[in-house]
Amino acid sequence: MGFGLSVYSVSISVYSVSISVYSVSISVYSVSISVYSVSISVYSVSISVYSVSISVYSVSISVHSVSISVYSVSISVYSVSISVYSVSISVYSVSISVYSVSISVYSVSISLPPQLTLWLGLELVILHTYPPMKMKQTECSETSAYKNQTPRNYPVGSIQH
Repeated sequence: MGFGLSVYSVSISVYSVSISVYSVSISVYSVSISVYSVSISVYSVSISVYSVSISVYSVSISVHSVSISVYSVSISVYSVSISVYSVSISVYSVSISVYSVSISVYSVSISLPPQLTLWLGLELVILHTYPPMKMKQTECSETSAYKNQTPRNYPVGSIQH
């Protein structure tokens, strides 16, 4: 269990692991930079006001959490974010993700006014793809009706004089 209050703070993390269980975090006028980091939050509440967050090569997992951001900027590069049973509220916020993956399960995200979100690079879209079909034309196939029609092979009934 933990409680954190930060006012006018700067945080720089390189090669870090953070695990929070039953925690509350409040940040006002803060800057956070994370490089090569893993963050796991379970049953947590996070409130950020006037904050900037930059994550590079990071993994973030949130389970049963609430996140409130007001006047904030979030930049993620090469990162993975997983949210399960989470609520995220953003007010006047900007989020930029470059080569990042975000997975939300039973989660709600609210942005007021609509949040500016930029996705650059590859966006993960899960689709079931099928291999290309081989169309083999036989005399009795349904595709035989689509034969190329040339003057020599027009059916007699379709020629109009």
